[in-house]
Order: sequence, then structure tokens, then C-alpha cells
Amino acid sequence: ATVCVGDTVRFKDLSNSTYQVNRWAWNFDDFSPLDTQQNPVHIFTKGGLFNVGFAVANSKGCKDTSFAKILVDPFSPNVGNDTSIVQGETITFNGFSGSDYLWSPSKYLSDPTIANPVGTFPDTGTFVYIVTAKSELTGCPGRDSMKVHVYSGPSLAMPNAFTPNGDGKNDRFRPIIIGYRE
Repeated sequence: ATVCVGDTVRFKDLSNSTYQVNRWAWNFDDFSPLDTQQNPVHIFTKGGLFNVGFAVANSKGCKDTSFAKILVDPFSPNVGNDTSIVQGETITFNGFSGSDYLWSPSKYLSDPTIANPVGTFPDTGTFVYIVTAKSELTGCPGRDSMKVHVYSGPSLAMPNAFTPNGDGKNDRFRPIIIGYRE
């Protein structure tokens, strides 16, 4: 079965026994505690392939186990890093790995329902855009965000720290140049 991150998944005990089943144990393979309900509800908070285990015991002490693989789609659209531009310039947003895009707010965007709208910023300031999209494979929803810093004119900034951890944000210590052309 395939589900989305954050979905409520209902599990059902379909075991048969001549004697009354009186103990249940569900292991969702995601480091959550064992669930001892007969028909539990579970929410997977991360994507991945989970081998869900189920054990039952009846009143005579007989036990049985069963396993089922659950694929949890970790879909998250990726719009890239925050960016800086000069007032009046345009930027093309780059949404990829999804479908059914919706950018919010729609202010300054050419079309908030496409993957790559063009933003034109007549005002200065910091604008936060949130995009929601669906996985093309499973239809699972996802979201990402980015900030657009709009300056009144070209500028040069030197960061006072950097984090070279490979996450694509502040990995290199270098000046940030805004609004200059080659």
C-alpha cells in the first residue's frame, strides 16, 4: 500500500481464531511505541518503506504474526534557495518535481498556478512565497517556500558566518552580489 506523509492510516485486525483473541501488538517500523489496540490508527511523519508488523495472541496463548510493507511517499516540491534581486527586475521561480502548483500569495506573479511563474517586483522588501503541489506518482501533497529579498539598487554584502554542511544554504563563504551584471 502507498500512503502520504501525514495521512491517517487505519489498520484492521483480520485474524481468525477458535479462541478469543485478547492481545495485539502493532509495530509500525518508524520508532513509534508499539500499539496494543485491536484496530489502531497511525500517522507516518516521514517518508520511506515501512515493514509493519502485527502480532496477536488468543486466550489459550497461541500467537501469530504478520507483516505488510507500507510505502509512505515523502513528496516535497523543491523551489530552490531564497534569492535576492533589485527592484524592477524579474525572477523566474523554479518549481519542479510535482504537478497542480499553487503559489501563495499570488501578488507580483505572472500565474500562480504554474510550476515556473515569473515574478516582477515593483516594491522593495522581503516576500515569502509558499508553493503547494502534488506528487506526479501518488498525488500526495507537498509544500515548500522561498524568500525573495528585493533591494532598491545594486549592493554587495559579506556574510559573517557560513555553514558548510551541504544543504545548499550558506555552504560557501563569499560576498553576496545583488544587481550587478557581467
